[in-house]
Amino acid sequence: MRTGKSIWRSLALAGLAGVWIGGLAEADIRSDQAASILIYPKIVTDTSLDTVIQVSNSSLEPVILHCFYIDANSHCSVSGGVCDPQDEQPCPSPGDLCLPGWVETDFRVVLTGRQPLAWKASQGLADDDIPLDGVTQVGPTGQSNAGTRVPPVAEEQFLGELKCIVVDENENAIPRNVVTGAATIVDTSGADLDVEKYNAIGIQGIQGDANGDRILELGSERQEYNGCPNVLIVNHFFDFAENPANGDPVVSDLTLVPCNQDLLNQVPGAGTAQYLVFNEFEQRLSTSTPIQCFFERQLSRIDTRNPLRSIFSVFVQGTLVGQTRIRGVGTGFLGLLRQESGQRTAAVNVNMEGSRAPAFDQIVLP
Repeated sequence: MRTGKSIWRSLALAGLAGVWIGGLAEADIRSDQAASILIYPKIVTDTSLDTVIQVSNSSLEPVILHCFYIDANSHCSVSGGVCDPQDEQPCPSPGDLCLPGWVETDFRVVLTGRQPLAWKASQGLADDDIPLDGVTQVGPTGQSNAGTRVPPVAEEQFLGELKCIVVDENENAIPRNVVTGAATIVDTSGADLDVEKYNAIGIQGIQGDANGDRILELGSERQEYNGCPNVLIVNHFFDFAENPANGDPVVSDLTLVPCNQDLLNQVPGAGTAQYLVFNEFEQRLSTSTPIQCFFERQLSRIDTRNPLRSIFSVFVQGTLVGQTRIRGVGTGFLGLLRQESGQRTAAVNVNMEGSRAPAFDQIVLP
């Protein structure tokens, strides 16, 4: 979607922004290396949308994953339909309230050595679809996918995240940095098929849940897992900027998920995201949003209901591209950017910097 000129503008802006923080610190969490925890920030299904989920084992030995779909849909209190609380009238009638929701569904995936496995979020993997069932089909060394059970997502219209954690036979989280993943969002609503793909975010294990308390500490002095990033760095077009490649305006959506999650008691993570927005002249503006469970919004609707007046709008910033630095308060955040220009979209993994020392985050397992 970007021309070489706009990419260089973004890279130059990123370097300039690095000056005021005293140099860039490398992040612990990565989206391009094998890990012990995989996080897919955005899983979506609808009548014309589906997400193909891929996970791969980079080791020669089998690996077991304990996975969790997080359903972040809000629902109307009377009619029961899925609603968006950001809409002016999210439910059919004024007395029908749009209530936030957060429900997790867990399942188990067993991968053989060097095996990739994929499924559609809307369908899951039925017993007949499992490649190596351990009865009629096994791998060359006798390994199989026996024990794998992947349900479809809980609702036809689903929006949320997926989290998979490497565990042992007793469901204890262990530090085996051997899994990678990706998600492909497929849209069949238009005349042409539209596909966008991103890498799952990997959290590397250090000692795993060594004390067996089923509380996974990310970045604490206990050295269980690497910490969530201190800052997310997003290089992007400002909304409504003209794409030099095709002349169409660009609009971007930002997805954020909190690092803190209590899956045992189904309590969503909550915190505040602070945004520092730079344009190409190094001018900066800021805003913040409270976030609970899951956040997805068009950039120019983060700070106002009038997108043209947003600090993420090209009409306010006056430059084509910019950089947004996102810092979490109360929890770390992981994120994904989605850019739309004309009839085409692209999912973009965001950059991550540093870790939240001395603060840390927790994932509580059931």
